[in-house]
Amino acid sequence: MSQTGSLSMLRQGHRKALGLEGEVPDDLGPVPEIPSVSGQLDRMALLSGTPKAVAHKAWFTTAHLLLDPGARVADMDCGQGLMTHAMAALNPDMNFVGIEKDRRRVLRARAKLKLPNLSFRALDVKHESLGVETFDAIINSYTLHEIYSQEHYSERAVRDVLRRQFEALKPGGLMFIEDYASPSGDDFVQIEIDDVSGVDEEEGEEEDAAPQDRDVDDMSDADLLVWYAEQARPSQAPGCRGFYLEELPSRFPRTRLFRLPYKWAYEFILRKHNRREIEATVAREYTFFTRAEYRKELRALGARVLYSAPYWDETLLRKGTLNCRFFADDGTPIAPPPAGYIAVAQKAEEGQSLVVQERRPSRDPANTIRIMTLRDEVEGRIVDVACPVIPIEEKDEDGTIRVLGHRPAAFTEIIPWRIAADGRLKICVVEGAPRAIINAIPRMGRSLDGKRWSGHMVEAISLERSVFHEIEAGGTVEIARFCVESLGIRPSLSPSFEEGPPFYPAPDYIDEKIETRLIRVEDPPGPSSSPKISAPEFSGFKAAGRVRELDAHALLDAIRVGLVPNSRLEMQILFLFRRLGMKARGVFELPVKLQEAPGIETVSTADLLKELSAEDDRFHETKGSGNQLRLVHSIFVDEGYADGGVTGLGARDMDFVIPDDETVNTAVVLPLARSMSGEVLAGVITRYLPVPQRYESSGLTLTAPSFTLPRTVRTLWEARKYIAEQFEVKPENVVRMGESYFCHSGLTPHRIYPFAVSVTAKSSEGPASITRFTPLRGLWKLLYVIVKAHQSYMKVISEAYQALGVNSDMSLNKEFALKLADRKAAPVSVTNAEVIADEDNIRSLPDPDGPAREVSPKDGTTKDVFARDAAPGRGGEKSKTKKESPDSLEDEDPLLIPEDMARARKKEKEREQDFPALRNE
Repeated sequence: MSQTGSLSMLRQGHRKALGLEGEVPDDLGPVPEIPSVSGQLDRMALLSGTPKAVAHKAWFTTAHLLLDPGARVADMDCGQGLMTHAMAALNPDMNFVGIEKDRRRVLRARAKLKLPNLSFRALDVKHESLGVETFDAIINSYTLHEIYSQEHYSERAVRDVLRRQFEALKPGGLMFIEDYASPSGDDFVQIEIDDVSGVDEEEGEEEDAAPQDRDVDDMSDADLLVWYAEQARPSQAPGCRGFYLEELPSRFPRTRLFRLPYKWAYEFILRKHNRREIEATVAREYTFFTRAEYRKELRALGARVLYSAPYWDETLLRKGTLNCRFFADDGTPIAPPPAGYIAVAQKAEEGQSLVVQERRPSRDPANTIRIMTLRDEVEGRIVDVACPVIPIEEKDEDGTIRVLGHRPAAFTEIIPWRIAADGRLKICVVEGAPRAIINAIPRMGRSLDGKRWSGHMVEAISLERSVFHEIEAGGTVEIARFCVESLGIRPSLSPSFEEGPPFYPAPDYIDEKIETRLIRVEDPPGPSSSPKISAPEFSGFKAAGRVRELDAHALLDAIRVGLVPNSRLEMQILFLFRRLGMKARGVFELPVKLQEAPGIETVSTADLLKELSAEDDRFHETKGSGNQLRLVHSIFVDEGYADGGVTGLGARDMDFVIPDDETVNTAVVLPLARSMSGEVLAGVITRYLPVPQRYESSGLTLTAPSFTLPRTVRTLWEARKYIAEQFEVKPENVVRMGESYFCHSGLTPHRIYPFAVSVTAKSSEGPASITRFTPLRGLWKLLYVIVKAHQSYMKVISEAYQALGVNSDMSLNKEFALKLADRKAAPVSVTNAEVIADEDNIRSLPDPDGPAREVSPKDGTTKDVFARDAAPGRGGEKSKTKKESPDSLEDEDPLLIPEDMARARKKEKEREQDFPALRNE
């Protein structure tokens, strides 16, 4: 027998000893090389003639659909098929079918748009069936309002179409709806419009001509509204057209004030910016179901409404609300309406969970969270901290369970990963994890963006830390057994856990540090793999989640569009990409114009590292309470369809915390500026926070200016104005930086709303006044080296870096990269404004995103700033050049610094021993 054959037999025997089945490839070994991305370049070529807006819409739509390879997707009312083609090009592992009733369009699309995973079908969705359990997903992108209008404004017609579409969905299939939602109720609003005529006086037309006698292109916006109020619903019988419109006395010269139903004000805003189409669309009615009615109709079909939200397209809003101001019926200013509405529904079977939510308060005492009060001995302030705990229980002879005490709860999150044959990174997560607390009854503030979830989340696999340590201590055999028996995943040969980034979800008031572990696996889990070890808060619910493999880029996209409100999972995936030397692609948009800020002083990353390395022990436990947190104990229920009606499938008591005198809405704001040399600068605040001190040698933490939004702030529009006031800038200088997310969905309904603000100088007062600035590229690398950074700060820095970093038009390095590419006669990578990036070309260039550089005040020379140069005990006393030391931020494994790990573990053991107050309760 050959040596190769003997080695193969030894490997197979090793696998059997681990209790694993199946053949093992002989070429396992270390992390594989990243395959060529020629397939990705082919996709870019396929989209080269596609309008950017169509490509972006295709990305946005499919980002809401987490589907398996081979999924069959129907795009309803696809028109000329451009978007269907773009979706197929972006997702070559899925099969797309464009459905269109116009047979001539179908024939043209078949002739012009050809891909192996793309087809077109002529079918009238209003009257013909799509089949039974035929598709894995169905897309309704602005199709339902067309059906409503064509069928004489019939809601029944829409219901019939949705019913037939759900029949065509496979069990567990997804439906994506993007359309418009009618404002709730029969509310009236006032709309103030600038009365600026579009008439060209040189052509001799009279400005005071009646609206009906003038062309719509020549009307002022106010006259256009009057015209629209008389022409709407032209398919109605003569004399029955139009809607109520009352003109009120104007408040300012050259403006007109009107009172009308909110629905029709919204209809007008959606179309007034497009004069060429307004006459053609006057017969259509965009809105019919309210958001609540959409959810009700979908649930009546047996759907789990995974996610629903207003869609805030700022470009469309800016066009539609130009020269318009909205007021409530009492004259109070209100926010402009959203640009659209989105819903993602999943076809559920009889007895499956549809929604998990809070039902009523419980009379039993809380037993999984305790409130600890700490005193800052330096500043004298009192801080309340929520400590998640696990009851220590004992069962008596008669079966009665007694709680003897509590121990601190600590969890480790595990990310199994592999690289598929096509070179794409795949990771395993828990899908459908019941996080009922996100659907707690609103108490301290309501949702600003109107987002709603069913409570079934996508998150990392989580283990209680003591259980994880037992598995890890068992070595490869125990780790392999855990992967196979508990997760249904086949691990790689000699499996081991690699340390990933730790996180403080809420370092100011939740006493928890979540660790991350990465493990390479060989194959995806089975189709119905449920984790045998799940979080304690899952017990009692019908939904338990399942282990599922997802494409890492697809999951990042789902997070970026708001479907998955989990910033920690995003950071874990980005870390893994960086660890493997792969580039995380995607669409990163930050519509902010950075301004030069000559008066802003900057701080180097080296100085920040020195500050963070200093020890400080200011927080100590004290008696009493700061009255900052409220502990809530409630009954949560899991509801689903059974025997033709909605019924409770399970229930359990749960604890959570909310601020006692503040709202649960926090705006985290990243100040951005541009130096005189063009460097992108990001704002940073260093704060002493209680939770990091309990695990590290100091509580000094990197964070961003954050504002607990007051109760008077009820919309994102009002939040933007509030933030602008804090930074003393105009509201247009404030932009959203991604979608909102939960800081810790297992302990609080607290929501984070990320923003960026373009500044030219420091604010004179408030949290913004203590902001310092540092180069964005150095700060991004710094966050990989240190642990003590607020999770929300890592999120906003990540978004800013990917939107404004080395591969963007706003980067200092962009011009350098282009010149270098020209000199090498090699194609340069496309910017991140495009849908797909050329990873090979990025990696072929010297990394322009190198370590931060420091300028010598003596001779003007520069040197690289390394982590070990700045922090005592991490390397030589003097800074070294990159040639002299490989231990730079660029080359070292930044999260595996032995001194930090040993110190953190020692601190954690001390913390566990210092828990008598909770353990003995």
